[in-house]
Amino acid sequence: MTGKSGKPEINYSTNIYLSGRPDNSLKALDLANTSDLLDFYQEQYQKNILPFVFYNIPDTRVPYAYNLLYDKLVKNISEDTFNSRWDSLRSIDNRSQLRELQQGRFMQQHNLAVSGAIPALKYNINALYTGQRQETRGSKNTNLDLNTNNQFRLFDNKVEGQVFFRFKTGAFKTPKSGANNLPPYQLLFDQNGDYIYDYSDTYRTALNTQYLASGLQDHGRNLLEDQLLNFNESKRKEISGFANLNYRITDNLTWINSFLYQNTHNESLDFTDINSSDGRRNYNKYSILNRDKTITYWLPFANYGLIGRSKNETLDARTGLAFEKKINDDHSIEAGASIWTSSERYDQDPSRRLYGIDSKGNGGDTLTLANATGNNLYQEYMSTSSLNMIFQPMNQQNRTLKIGGNLGYLYKDFLSTKFNYNGAFMPNYGRDPNYAGFHDAFIETDWDSHKHFNLSNRILSQLVIRNKTGLLRSSELPAQQSTNRELLSDWELYNIQLINYLRTNMSDINLNYTKNTLYLGLLDGDLIVAAGAYVSNENKVRWSGDVSFDVKRHFFFTSNFFSSFKLNYSLQNFDSYQNLMMQLSLNQLLPNSPVQPNFLTFDQLPPAITNHDISMHLGLLKERLHFDLRYYDRNTSGLVIDAFNRPDPATGMNNRYVMNTMKSKGFELMGTMKLIRKKNFAWEMNVIAAHNTLTNVEVPELGYLPDMTYLTAQRNGYSTNALWSYNWGGLDEKGDPTIINGNG
Repeated sequence: MTGKSGKPEINYSTNIYLSGRPDNSLKALDLANTSDLLDFYQEQYQKNILPFVFYNIPDTRVPYAYNLLYDKLVKNISEDTFNSRWDSLRSIDNRSQLRELQQGRFMQQHNLAVSGAIPALKYNINALYTGQRQETRGSKNTNLDLNTNNQFRLFDNKVEGQVFFRFKTGAFKTPKSGANNLPPYQLLFDQNGDYIYDYSDTYRTALNTQYLASGLQDHGRNLLEDQLLNFNESKRKEISGFANLNYRITDNLTWINSFLYQNTHNESLDFTDINSSDGRRNYNKYSILNRDKTITYWLPFANYGLIGRSKNETLDARTGLAFEKKINDDHSIEAGASIWTSSERYDQDPSRRLYGIDSKGNGGDTLTLANATGNNLYQEYMSTSSLNMIFQPMNQQNRTLKIGGNLGYLYKDFLSTKFNYNGAFMPNYGRDPNYAGFHDAFIETDWDSHKHFNLSNRILSQLVIRNKTGLLRSSELPAQQSTNRELLSDWELYNIQLINYLRTNMSDINLNYTKNTLYLGLLDGDLIVAAGAYVSNENKVRWSGDVSFDVKRHFFFTSNFFSSFKLNYSLQNFDSYQNLMMQLSLNQLLPNSPVQPNFLTFDQLPPAITNHDISMHLGLLKERLHFDLRYYDRNTSGLVIDAFNRPDPATGMNNRYVMNTMKSKGFELMGTMKLIRKKNFAWEMNVIAAHNTLTNVEVPELGYLPDMTYLTAQRNGYSTNALWSYNWGGLDEKGDPTIINGNG
């Protein structure tokens, strides 16, 4: 909807997406049917290559089909009974019942926007609602976003600015259910709709019957029951806003201000219904067998849930002055000074496990049990310390004070020089002084010799030389320490462990550098070249640059078939210090500076990047058809990754964090065809194709660990997402699996 001229403009749009439940048939998923699976089990049985010794069958994790084979072997059932049950099993197919675990996907989005203008004010108000339902039955996601963006000019345009305010709320609910790896003969419910329990991940059916007679709950699992009863739910509320206010005090002096505030509340509920398999199993787990054969239940037979809350608050304020003065036709000066303070606080309340709550998280109470130990009915050793666990709160605060200043001089329009200073200060706990400082100072000079000498020819259209010389300094910074605190309730004290001790490479920086850059415009501006050389006392020379060539314009393609043809090559070659200085350059406050917090932490320097980028743009038929092709080859070094190495024998700490270099290369292709272009209707077709690889180049070799982390570790020359397995050596004479080691 659109209002009349001079009136507010109202726009409404909606998107709705709906699809049915996915195809879960055996053919679609390439799975074996019940008959094939049972034939495989029988072949294992006949060749005696079962996954366990049948004459000493385990108490747990025995699928129902194996139970039947075991009962046949030890003659618990007759041959006829076995054949009858086996044939009945062979006729079962649970795929239709497994569809009850899924639902059709549904997405709706509604957007209402009101915009307009009155004297001195432009306003825009938006409301966006999004609702989603994923394929997993019971999942639901809703979001509401209300925001307003207003721009104003007051007092004869001496005061101008922008005010933005946002309120967001969202809720995400997903059911909890076990992995859907049921054998094809395992049903979820019978003809009466009653749940059928699966015991393939717990105690065998015969043992479960004995435990039921002792007073325990059924230990079987039903995926549908669990999915309908148990869930995780998270809720989020956010209030945020920012404002820009620029006051032109005089024609040459402007006072610049910006403010930002963000406040986010998060709530989470991990709910377990006592009638679900997890609820019943947890209740059974803490059933303590007394000496007089009675049972003491440490837990109430009630729903329980883990409730958590957190809050994140960010404050950011900047103010500064910008001065520009043209003295005469030849001389101009500019100057600026700004101060920037940022504060971020994160508070996470201790998570609470409440018993007796309802499905909305209401009611319930925590448990306080006396210290006790004992064996449960499964003869497992239990202790109340696991139930008396006290979750610890987490509080974190970052504070940063930044200052920036600059002073520049321009002679005519071809020579300029500018001094810049950027400083950042943060609390430096345990050090003197109390605040650590980063100092970035440099002088940048540009000489446009093309304008200086008034060069006018078609070969050379631009010739600019730039020099940047500066320094970067930082204070001594403390090491990063990771600790873990654990309550030892049996001794009523805490155990505090130092897990990691990592020296930061941002400490004691003493960098001097210079960078010279040449900008060339050739062939009447059709060929643009930029080349720069960066030299410092910490590194070798690093070259960077760009080359851009307008092929179509240079070769005078007069045909309407070619509307544009451009080639570009870019070399980005930045070390860690250059990337840090880019972050510090945000200290310079300008009227159009972005309003966003920027925190420095005592961590590691940003990674160094070397990137080769080749791109092409080709437009045909007045851009009705155009293609963009890009190839890139990027090395990123100085990345901190988890290594999971063996603990240091001297300190006992894990040397987890190491530096890594990764190579990313690939291509991207995007094509657009404008099929229909009318005044009130347009139809475009886009085609996007991409391929990329991410490979480790330099990561320390991981020593052998008898742990899953050894199979997921990063290794040189392979993808960062690579998964590993041991070389399969077959079964030994006892039927146990073997692997091929270094000795073959």
